[in-house]
Amino acid sequence: MNGGADNDDVDFTKLPLNERLTHKLWKARSDGYQELNRLFSNATQKQGKDDDSFMIYWKDPSRFGDYVTDSNVVAQEQAILALECLLKNVGLPKQIDVKTVMYNWIPALAEKGLASSRAVTKNKAMECIILICSFDDSIAESVELVLPFFNKKLPKLVAASINCIRELLASFGFAKAPLNNLLPELLDPLVKLAGHADRNVRAQTIALIVEIYKANGRNKSLLNELLLTHLKPIQQNELEKLFDEADSNMSASRGSKRLFQWEKEQMELEKNRLQENQQTDKDGDTLMDLKLKAEEPALDIDPFEMLPAESILDKLPAGFHDRISSTKWKDRVEALQEFWDNTLSKVKKIKYERQEYTEILSLYAQIIQFDANVQAVTIVAQSIQKICEKLRFPGFSKNYVTIIFVPLLQRTKEKKPSVIEAIRGCLQSVCKLYNPLSSEDNNEDMLQEILEFMKHKNPQIRMETTELFSFILRELPVSKEVIDKNLQDEIIPTVIRIVNDTQPTIRNSGFGCFAQLLRIMGRNETFTNALEKLDSLKRKKIQELCAKLPESSSSPSLSAENLERGRVHSGRFDSRPSSSSSIPSKRVASSPLKKVSKAASPNVQKSRMLLTSQSLAMPRSMPGSPSTRTPNSISTGNGTKSPVQLQKLINEKQNWLKERQHLSNHINELTSTQNRINDENEMLREQLKNLQTEIHERGLQVRSKDLQLAKLQDRVEQLQAQAHAQSQQNNRLLQLERNQQQAPTSLSSDTASAISTNLGVRSVSSSSFEPLTERSKHLRTPSESSDDLPRRVDSLQLNHSLASSNNDIINEESWKRAAEVTSQLKARIERMRAKTKGISNNF
Repeated sequence: MNGGADNDDVDFTKLPLNERLTHKLWKARSDGYQELNRLFSNATQKQGKDDDSFMIYWKDPSRFGDYVTDSNVVAQEQAILALECLLKNVGLPKQIDVKTVMYNWIPALAEKGLASSRAVTKNKAMECIILICSFDDSIAESVELVLPFFNKKLPKLVAASINCIRELLASFGFAKAPLNNLLPELLDPLVKLAGHADRNVRAQTIALIVEIYKANGRNKSLLNELLLTHLKPIQQNELEKLFDEADSNMSASRGSKRLFQWEKEQMELEKNRLQENQQTDKDGDTLMDLKLKAEEPALDIDPFEMLPAESILDKLPAGFHDRISSTKWKDRVEALQEFWDNTLSKVKKIKYERQEYTEILSLYAQIIQFDANVQAVTIVAQSIQKICEKLRFPGFSKNYVTIIFVPLLQRTKEKKPSVIEAIRGCLQSVCKLYNPLSSEDNNEDMLQEILEFMKHKNPQIRMETTELFSFILRELPVSKEVIDKNLQDEIIPTVIRIVNDTQPTIRNSGFGCFAQLLRIMGRNETFTNALEKLDSLKRKKIQELCAKLPESSSSPSLSAENLERGRVHSGRFDSRPSSSSSIPSKRVASSPLKKVSKAASPNVQKSRMLLTSQSLAMPRSMPGSPSTRTPNSISTGNGTKSPVQLQKLINEKQNWLKERQHLSNHINELTSTQNRINDENEMLREQLKNLQTEIHERGLQVRSKDLQLAKLQDRVEQLQAQAHAQSQQNNRLLQLERNQQQAPTSLSSDTASAISTNLGVRSVSSSSFEPLTERSKHLRTPSESSDDLPRRVDSLQLNHSLASSNNDIINEESWKRAAEVTSQLKARIERMRAKTKGISNNF
């Protein structure tokens, strides 16, 4: 106790700074952190970046990583205050890697600072994380370092981590962030956190979702596709109210935005450039400041690109091809409906890499063209539309269009509303993907098919194809060059034929189509000659329809409004203008779920100029008129940009698009090469697997042969042993016969008792001999049955005969002795049998 008191009384203020920073007493460490704070506060950025006493903390970030995780909460607070002062006053030197600093400081601040019970520690830790993030290019790295704390068990830490990411988004937004990777990673845990047991975690999660909505340009369809549909209905309703509230407070949220260091540098450069050109306003504020404070534009984020692709070819119902080819319509409809209900209606994005849909689309085309059952045709049309919308470009290739386009046009003969609506929707989806009036897609073959079917003998087909052509003119961006190329020889004669049709409904479709052409092309000699051939009532009807249509810009492409509307309705979100525009662009995919609400743009609706019969005859507007102002005229607070600046931006965009196209081609080449290598690897793996299987089978065969060979060798050894034993037995018999010849009057008693069991009698031993009469007395032992005696006698005779056949020296006298022995044995056998019968009778 005294020692502890003595340590507390030590004057640690006289110790060097480094010793105080690592001292075991928290008061000493706290005093060291406070001195650091004073040093950093008095340092300028130039001095701090050149002084080695400051650079040591940048070169070795682990020092402050230990300071901000101090075990004493008071000392920890002073350490975080010192770090904030370092970040604000000194700043990050250019030679220091910001990633290393972030990996050392952000996780430590998030874990030990954000969840602190001290308000100052918590607020300053958040400020430090925001300052560290400002040195980076985007918030992506900072968010990824904080995201792991979403899985912690402590609710207080989880809520603080969610709030940290919300503050980062509120401060910087998604500027330069790789949204295709970052946004799905950020949204993935929010569904689980929205249902967390802790109320504070749920509240912070809802607040983060609202901040994401603000940061992505208030793109509600994006969140709806990736997140909102997975939440509870009560949470969806709550978010709808919060979204509306955020929309109403758009101006209040702009002032809280911060700038990255690279944004500050750009702003400074722009300010200096404008000051040199004397383009400041009265208060000295620059145009750049006004642009930074302007409302953030909606980010070009397509939720479709973030969805995981699914394969549908491996999810076909059982026996799909057999059932779809059945002669019974119920079997066909059931197979098609099952595939639609279980797979196609649920899929959000269809995989196209290394997938081939030619076969199934060919089956669908045959049903569209030849099947008499309208229910099957309806399901197939819906299925084709779904595949088209969920494959998109380039997954739904032009080869697929050639398979299904003509059968769909032929099937427009149907009059049942549900059937024709499905076919009409399918045709429109295909045309959105491959615009027949686009000069960049080379789809004039589709245009020729449409014009050809507009001349069909079936009135229903004529009307539907005319409506399809009007839809393309009205909803999609078109190229005047393509129309001019086919106008006089193909389009005008075909449309005039529709206008003069005998049926009123078809004539009305023709009037609308003619009016759309006038809106786009304006009145020229071709249209004037065509109108002169019509009667006054038809001309009046066309002029009335023209008056109700929005006026087309005199630029080679559609007006900016119609072009944007065509992009939104297009399944591809084609961001490129028509071919006559000076800014080429590559199409990008987008979601068909995005819809443009007419009520959402009242200013645009008010600004539309309606065509009248008088305006049709007017010449095209002058270049300086408001109707001809191109979208490239970027408005600012004081006017438009100069033509030089605009041309510079156009050139930069063209260069960027060329580079993008080059990179895209290179990526496609690498992808095809990778696919080819993967195929070769799969083939080699299959060959290796087959060879390994064959080697295994051959090994089993070799082992089987080895076992058979071992068995055969054992059998040979057994047979050799048996042959050797038989040879020894034969030698003994031969020896016996020789002994009988040498001693014919006597036989050994031992020989009589050694009759072989293999021959039914004992073998004869050559060790000693007895007279034949005595040997016959020992032939039967008590262990031997009398019934078995004849057999053993016969065996003895057999063996004797065998021995005699093998030995020619046995004489006739030996045979007589053997016969005598046999007769004696038989007589004895008879006596024994009689004796046995007598005993049994007595009992």
